[in-house]
Amino acid sequence: MPHGPARLLPSKFEAIGEEEINRELRERRRREHAVALERVPVLDPAGTEWPDLPNAEVVNASIYAARGRVNGYPDRLATRLRRRLAARHDVEPEQIVVGNGAAELLQTAAHVLLEPGDELVTPWPSYPLYRLMAQRAGGRPVAVDLAAGRIDPEAVLAAVTERTRVVTICNPNDPTGTYLASSRLAELLAALPERVHVLLDEAYTHFQDVEDRDAGLALLEAFPRLLVLRTFSKVYGLSGLRAGYVVGSPQAGGLLDALAPALGVNPLSQAAAEQALKIGDGEIERRRTLVVEQRGRLLDALSEMPVDAPPSEANFVWLRAARLNGAELAARLEEANVRVAAGGPLGDSDHVRAAIRGGRRRSGCSRRWRRRWRAERDGASVALPLALRWSSPTPCLLPARAPADPGPPAPRALGARSRRGCPPAPAGRSPAPLRPRGCRGRSRPASAVPEMDLGVRLLRLGIFLRGFSVVPARVAEDVVPATGLLADRL
Repeated sequence: MPHGPARLLPSKFEAIGEEEINRELRERRRREHAVALERVPVLDPAGTEWPDLPNAEVVNASIYAARGRVNGYPDRLATRLRRRLAARHDVEPEQIVVGNGAAELLQTAAHVLLEPGDELVTPWPSYPLYRLMAQRAGGRPVAVDLAAGRIDPEAVLAAVTERTRVVTICNPNDPTGTYLASSRLAELLAALPERVHVLLDEAYTHFQDVEDRDAGLALLEAFPRLLVLRTFSKVYGLSGLRAGYVVGSPQAGGLLDALAPALGVNPLSQAAAEQALKIGDGEIERRRTLVVEQRGRLLDALSEMPVDAPPSEANFVWLRAARLNGAELAARLEEANVRVAAGGPLGDSDHVRAAIRGGRRRSGCSRRWRRRWRAERDGASVALPLALRWSSPTPCLLPARAPADPGPPAPRALGARSRRGCPPAPAGRSPAPLRPRGCRGRSRPASAVPEMDLGVRLLRLGIFLRGFSVVPARVAEDVVPATGLLADRL
């Protein structure tokens, strides 16, 4: 009696040998593999929050607080959290106020510092909340154009008038990602009138690689009108809990008291933030290093494309394509399953902002590309609209765990045990071409394609195909047009 798939076939097919059945199964698996590679999941780098869940211990701390204190009022002063922050930044706890996110503290500062008709000066484009909070407080926002995507302290100073009461600086700047060195910031602070307060928003400071992350805080002693704001929403990955804080000088006690939430911050947020500070330094440094590495690779790749992308010190890049406005570029990227933030609401309709959602290490990149290269060489229908040759000096932007070409199953002797622990075929019987029921060897459906980082997706579907060359001529020979989706000019 036949065994394996042959016994499942009708009698008129019994003449078909197992070799032919195996060949058909292998061919079907190749086709499924090729289709799976074409089904690229949507990549959403529109937001700037950290994409991964926080450490389980951080979540557990919040859950523990909810179970023990959800029926009671929180510590209004967030005493334990402020002490931990003060020890970290080498300041006194009285210099710190914890709020429900940095955005709430910024809005409260605008209400406290602005009278109707007063002016708030802000570089532009920058965080859209600055202009909105000035209007909500009855003030008037004054936008100062960036210089080549960077904050210009001289231009900011020139915009200050008798009615100016607040200057906001986002550093690194959202959405351009550019960074203002603390020495230049100190020059601006020294030149501003005594009546003007500066709100320094350092939501992305952990991602900058220019100077010490507390370089802005070091200016507090010399400039008592400076307030530095930080958040747990970005690198700490606690956006949903809404926790942030502001640090002021020892002389700013009265202003800090006015910024404190009336009933404090909920105990879930306090517990999670405290635990993140307690155990999260290693993870934060890993995330920072990861963003710096991925950002460098991405900017290097974009520099060889018809794209304007200023150097970024944040976890996102600010992109503009020649002869495309921001809406058109966003639409092109949407067609390529890449969802970015359109630049119009952020202050410049010619740009888009794309967060760095990498998380892929370059180790093993050559090995992964060799597998794909062999699949293309052997004629497999692998969808690779645009990829870099594994031997190319250009940074490898392939996904980290791309599914390998399965190929035909390797033959093994009768009675041999497979690597995955499947039981051997009984003596005297041919090994079944399909894995026996109950074998728990690790498998992966053909449709389980890993998420790709932004760099490979930009290259993968060619956002600038129509009328543009995707790569310069000097690296054209390193480009593999696998499915004919490249522009004819390339």
